[in-house]
Amino acid sequence: MRDRASEQLRLFARDHISSFEQLRALLCLAREAERAWAPREIAAAIGLPLQLAEDALEELAQAGRLVTKTPAASGAAYAFTASSSTARALVGELARVYDEQPLAIIRMMNENALERVRSTAARRLAEAFRLDREKK
Repeated sequence: MRDRASEQLRLFARDHISSFEQLRALLCLAREAERAWAPREIAAAIGLPLQLAEDALEELAQAGRLVTKTPAASGAAYAFTASSSTARALVGELARVYDEQPLAIIRMMNENALERVRSTAARRLAEAFRLDREKK
């Protein structure tokens, strides 16, 4: 999974999916895109505790590009609603690769998490130096 398409997929995952719970919830929603899911249904379908599923769905919905949250009589409902045909295609590719090579996606998610940690650390270090200079 190391070509231009996979790099585009990695960047998409880096920018839109920050946890394995989000990944699993998103893939579940995308596989039945015509359906709105209650958090309890997602939790059962992907084998997560309800609170973890709710948190993942809420984070995906707050980003607003892939998942929408709508009020329902029995609580919130979530549905896959990619903001563009490119996003829809990338989620489809993500699902395909995850089905065929789950370890490749897990590795990619781990690399993305490390990149986010390094980026945050570098930003904080830069801010610390900037604050130190302002004090002088």
